Amino acid sequence: MRLQSEQIFPPNYYGVKVKKIKARVNYFAKSLDIKFSVGNKVEKLIEMVSRKAEG
Repeated sequence: MRLQSEQIFPPNYYGVKVKKIKARVNYFAKSLDIKFSVGNKVEKLIEMVSRKAEG
């Protein structure tokens, strides 16, 4: 018997949801004209955090 969650949600359900959320965030950022500056800051922040996590 298969898992019921697979019947309710197709395998790519969460991938599609993430894509929709990303598209919405990108659209919102574009409308405020802050996409690149915020994106760069977030990327640097993630790099710093991941480096600290690694050691």
